[in-house]
Amino acid sequence: MQRLIIVIGVLIFSVWLNNNSLLATKPQNAPQLIAHRGVHQNFFNEGLTNESCTAEMIYPPEHDFIENTVPSIQAAIDAGAAVNEIDVQRTKDGHFAVFHDHTLDCRTEASGYIRNYTLAELKQLDPGYGYTSDSGRTYPFRGKYIGAIPSLREIMDQFPEHTFILNLKSNKPEDAIALLSTMSENPKWDERIMAIISGRRAVEQIRTQQSEIRSASRHTGQQCLKHFMLTGWSGFIPDTCHNTVFAVPMNYRHLTWGWPYRLTARLKSVNTPVIVLGPFERGDPGTTGVNHYKEFEALPQHLDAYIMTDRIDLIGPLIPQQSGIH
Repeated sequence: MQRLIIVIGVLIFSVWLNNNSLLATKPQNAPQLIAHRGVHQNFFNEGLTNESCTAEMIYPPEHDFIENTVPSIQAAIDAGAAVNEIDVQRTKDGHFAVFHDHTLDCRTEASGYIRNYTLAELKQLDPGYGYTSDSGRTYPFRGKYIGAIPSLREIMDQFPEHTFILNLKSNKPEDAIALLSTMSENPKWDERIMAIISGRRAVEQIRTQQSEIRSASRHTGQQCLKHFMLTGWSGFIPDTCHNTVFAVPMNYRHLTWGWPYRLTARLKSVNTPVIVLGPFERGDPGTTGVNHYKEFEALPQHLDAYIMTDRIDLIGPLIPQQSGIH
């Protein structure tokens, strides 16, 4: 029995030593910031569902920017974002518009699905039309953003040195194929698109057609995390965690094997950057970014990873601006 206890103790110590970052090499660079949809209007999460119109749930505006527009991306870069996460959707005429919602009803004066409009038709609309913080008494952005729905090509041309995460708002394999085709026509985009996030079937298509492109879906993220929790203690990174992104809510970070420095180094070796998200609690409508000073302060000052934020305007000034991790 004594020998068994000793063996178990040695194993536990070995696992601890293999995953403890006290003796790991500490990176010298600060973490990089990802601006979620650029600088944008934040909204209440209480009662939020997939059907909610978030333009009607915003806090009283603190600035004049709205999400997924050229000014919002520029403002995020100016605030210190190394990467901008933007939403893209395929239009009726085969372009990709940068817009979050599947329909136009919430944010614009039009209605119906994005896919039923041409890019030229979308360019006639006002994406700031539906924003209100006082139940419709005032609409502070109405008329200010007419024609401001950009195409993906426009964004990539406008910011030729910047890195993006593309959130393809589709689960259709044909939309994934079209996006890959657009990227192949613009080979200089490859090094500037950090990853493509989409639905399960779309990501399966991306991985089948161009496996070298980082991609992720909710399903691949769950598979990676499940397999990592089973094997990560040994230092082995399962195939499901290769060439993707490893997103971890900050309140779960200490449950991941090797946090922080061994974890980031191991995942980086398989072309998978770590992205730290805001706290997540069971029952939350979705995952938020690291949006408050106290949350940011709880993270290591030196970290070879990314931090996602919805408040780049607040978090950006807290961190040195550096080039992105590729």
